[in-house]
Amino acid sequence: MTFRPVPRMTAALAFALVVGACGSGPATPSAPTLAPSAALSSTATPTAAPGSVAVPSPAPASGATASQPAGSGAVADPSAPLAVPSFALPSEDKDLEARLPSQVNGIPLAKYSFSGTSFLASGSSNAQDLIDLLKSLGKTPADMSIAFASDTGGGLNLQIGAFRVAGAATDALLAAFLAATSKETPGSVMTSMNVGGKAVTQIVDPADTASPPVYVYAKGDILYYLLTPDAALAAAALQAMP
Repeated sequence: MTFRPVPRMTAALAFALVVGACGSGPATPSAPTLAPSAALSSTATPTAAPGSVAVPSPAPASGATASQPAGSGAVADPSAPLAVPSFALPSEDKDLEARLPSQVNGIPLAKYSFSGTSFLASGSSNAQDLIDLLKSLGKTPADMSIAFASDTGGGLNLQIGAFRVAGAATDALLAAFLAATSKETPGSVMTSMNVGGKAVTQIVDPADTASPPVYVYAKGDILYYLLTPDAALAAAALQAMP
């Protein structure tokens, strides 16, 4: 399985919280990456975390006991399963994750989420820009959470996310995001359109042709977004979103 690193973040969340350049996901603008320790934990024991890949630990080799591991003179049992670490994706806002689609075009998506404080604690040099966006809404990182859904197998060139600011007014949240985007990338072209039955704003940076379009809309106190260079895939994903 190909695991994609935690999404990156531009200063204003323009081309927001996008998947890293590793793997076959959408191209990523240059921006700091979250520390790997914030993205996943590695352990030899299976976990029940959402999106985790748990592989059983090997059974003791023939003649080995709990106090005599297979490497201390015992011959390893070739039929025993191979132990590899499991990857537990963070899940700090399960309700927000549940609002994202579990599959698009029949391909399952892995979901993971962060609280605002833990996301910012990752050490991004652009954290202040996000804090400023929250301040413009009268909010703090404690009011924020972020969830993502993506195909960890690399079959879909798609990244979906949701950015919640608890109690924010819908129109104000979208306006603050678009204003921050314009400030970060003044040349961005923003176009209102209907895609997959959703009224969205498409954001394109003509100066960065490697990055895919971003589609954003707000509902309640949540800003939803997706990135993909495939218009048909964008329509399918938006249809599956709230």
